Amino acid sequence: MRSAANAVAVVSLLGILASVVLAQPTSAPYLWPVHAVAWVALMLVITRHDLSQLAKVLMVVTVAVVVGWTMGTSAGLYTVPISDDVYRYIWDGHVTTSGINPYAYPPNSPAVAGLAFSPRENMVLPTDVKFAHMTTIYPPGGQLLFAAITVLGGTTLSGWMLAWQLVLIGLATTMVLVIRRDRRWIALVVLLNPILVIHGLREPHIDAAMALISVIAIALWDRQRPAWSGIALACAIAMKYLAGMAVPLMIVARRRASVIAVGTALLGVALLYAPFMGHNVAGNLGTFAAKFRANSFVAEALIGAGMKGTTTHSVLLACMALAACAVLWRYRRAPAYAVATATMAMLCLSPVAHPWYFALPVALCALTASRAAVAATLFTPLYLVGWHYYTNGGAWKEDAAVLLAEWLPIAVCVVADVVRPPRWLTSEPPSE
Repeated sequence: MRSAANAVAVVSLLGILASVVLAQPTSAPYLWPVHAVAWVALMLVITRHDLSQLAKVLMVVTVAVVVGWTMGTSAGLYTVPISDDVYRYIWDGHVTTSGINPYAYPPNSPAVAGLAFSPRENMVLPTDVKFAHMTTIYPPGGQLLFAAITVLGGTTLSGWMLAWQLVLIGLATTMVLVIRRDRRWIALVVLLNPILVIHGLREPHIDAAMALISVIAIALWDRQRPAWSGIALACAIAMKYLAGMAVPLMIVARRRASVIAVGTALLGVALLYAPFMGHNVAGNLGTFAAKFRANSFVAEALIGAGMKGTTTHSVLLACMALAACAVLWRYRRAPAYAVATATMAMLCLSPVAHPWYFALPVALCALTASRAAVAATLFTPLYLVGWHYYTNGGAWKEDAAVLLAEWLPIAVCVVADVVRPPRWLTSEPPSE
């Protein structure tokens, strides 16, 4: 049995290597399904079997090659990206480092017209920034990160992405070092997940940084380092509010450590927000939450049934909040599992669920188990169907059958995770 497990691991690692090394500008997105299938097979094997030293050495080599190759080729592969959010990141970082509050003006405002620059050939920012009429939706922690990366890497696409990747590698290394020793091989597998590699390392998304910092925060909490946990959690929350789900779990712990951790987190968030006060630090996040939708079967089904768009968003946001509260309370004694499961439940109901939104539950697999995160890894490549229509026809087209095929297995796994933790993924399932 062990020899078969090692064979599957080796083949899976070779599949991951091939999907990364063989990527070309036009083919890179379509290798995502190969990467996903290989990763799921590897994850299932390593969580159930003790691999041989050869397989473990190959895993380390795979991580090194994937990281190195991605760093060397990502700027070139960005000619046909799945997402071009990085240009908004670069613009926001440029505005902040120029001494202007990024929440003060939208990119198309005459007040910032003099900051125009070209991050790469045939592109000028802010002219080519998407939604240039809207102020940024990214919280102050993200703005500080964008500014720091701009200082390190400049405003060219290649330089900025290299600096981003170095920061992400630093966070990933820290994550592996702070978690329990018996989970570190699993953590290496998690770092090979396509959502983190493709939508974090190759194509920058703030969700990946937030996810890694959140894992660090929860790992430090488990190691009884409440002050450091609070500092890390503050950074994560200030990047994406989703990380704030860990706060109530610390509060209900009813111990001195919770006061230290939560107090430190709240103070940290306040300090990170302070430089940007005076303008609406929520930016256009409210507009985004109320009007935008993408890759959501539930939203499309409700609208198809005759419900108005604004009503659909309100109903789904309320359901997301209720689902998160129920899951967090049910598994309040297991923070990593609670946050991963609550996030997956919310994403099933969210009007917008881009693949990189799964970064948090995927990263938390380094600490706990999640059937839903594994299912999301396997089925989110169906997102490419809408992306293919968009890149070839100019309009995003979402097919109901494709959305159902993507979300049904994920939803089934979410329900299973809520009902009972998956013992087949970990020897220490969380208790209720």
